[in-house]
Amino acid sequence: MQPILLVKDLHKSYGQLHVLKGVSFEVSKGETVVIMGPSGSGKSTLLRCIVRLVEPDKGDIWIDGVRVTDPKCNLIDVRKHVGFVFQQFNLFPHMKVIDNIKLALVKIHKMSEEQATEKAMDVLRKVGLEDKAYAYPGELSGGQQQRVAIARALAIEPKLILFDEPTSALDPELIGEVLITMEHIAREGKTMVVVTHEIDFAREVADRVLFIDHGQILEEKDPETFFTNPEHPRLRAFLRRLLERV
Repeated sequence: MQPILLVKDLHKSYGQLHVLKGVSFEVSKGETVVIMGPSGSGKSTLLRCIVRLVEPDKGDIWIDGVRVTDPKCNLIDVRKHVGFVFQQFNLFPHMKVIDNIKLALVKIHKMSEEQATEKAMDVLRKVGLEDKAYAYPGELSGGQQQRVAIARALAIEPKLILFDEPTSALDPELIGEVLITMEHIAREGKTMVVVTHEIDFAREVADRVLFIDHGQILEEKDPETFFTNPEHPRLRAFLRRLLERV
């Protein structure tokens, strides 16, 4: 069975800074893969390269058999099937919650207003925010806004959802509600790639955990082995620092 996501020998530089240095990995349908690593290691750049929000310099990416790095690739069509949850929510503040979700459904997926409203309410129920459908983003907590962003990603029924440190902009007391929502999505069998420093989430939810440092994947293991028996000295040092903050 072909993987939903296949990344091979991916490179990206900004001037003299070589951010990604030959990254390769794959994700099967229904898997949750967590990517961990220190700040500046290339995690966010990697996610953005997957849907070509950032153009890679070298390497290949396939999403569900489509070569995304082919110059002739229809990126609009590819992005129709990939959800992306950012650190900063990226909701339109002048639009009500339900309209934030409906926008792509109507404009890109060509749903009718009625269909889009029904789908938006359905995904809001899934993230526990049906009662906030007609509120504006500014009336919600940070955790609620991020759950709306997750609902928006779910609404397009994606083949793959990318999460770029979805809890990093949240106050500590709001992190849990977002992680619970993400756990429910993973348990439903959605295919997810999650950049995060949340150890408990990675332990409980991930099928595999990747450690990236200085633009290279240095270790890739199941969560239990990753956290209890790390091999690479950089990973051991990273986990020590991470656990000191908990």
